[in-house]
Amino acid sequence: EWTLDVLESLFNFYFVQPELLKRKREALNKKLKNAGKKPMKGKK
Repeated sequence: EWTLDVLESLFNFYFVQPELLKRKREALNKKLKNAGKKPMKGKK
């Protein structure tokens, strides 16, 4: 069971979290663009 927990955590860290962060960054950049400001710097 411990091994499955570790695998699930690794899966979330490498695949799920980056996608969630990408979506949040895109939403924020959209708000910034609508406000006439420059997008965030960082990964695209």
